[in-house]
This record gives sequence, C-alpha cells and structure tokens, in this order.
Amino acid sequence: MASLIFLSVTLFKSLLFQISFKGAIIIMFFAMILFIHFSPYLNLDGVGTSSSRLPRRTIPLSPVLKKID
Repeated sequence: MASLIFLSVTLFKSLLFQISFKGAIIIMFFAMILFIHFSPYLNLDGVGTSSSRLPRRTIPLSPVLKKID
C-alpha cells in the first residue's frame, strides 16, 4: 500500500514539475530517507526510529538565563 502511494505521488510530481519519472523517484527516495531520519526530532509518534536512540543531555540546562547588561 505504501509503495502504491509512493509511486502515485512520484508520478504526480514528475508531471507537475516537468522532470523525468526517474528523477522524481530519486528525489522522493532521498526525501523519504530524510523524513525517517529526522522524525524522532519532530515528535511524531510511531514514525521512524525509536526515541530511545536520541542523544541524551548529560548537563541540565539552567532554567534561568542571565541577562548581560
């Protein structure tokens, strides 16, 4: 099902932006890889890699920011 949606969106993009179908597939492939890679940072539930693989902060951020005059 996902591959059918992927191919239909790719065909639509290739017709809309006047690029070849092969070029549209390459663009969609890299866009999909980037979306899967950055989805844990976008706070989307159930998409991409697990949030436990995110880098953890070892130094807590200060709640009060000091203003320099």
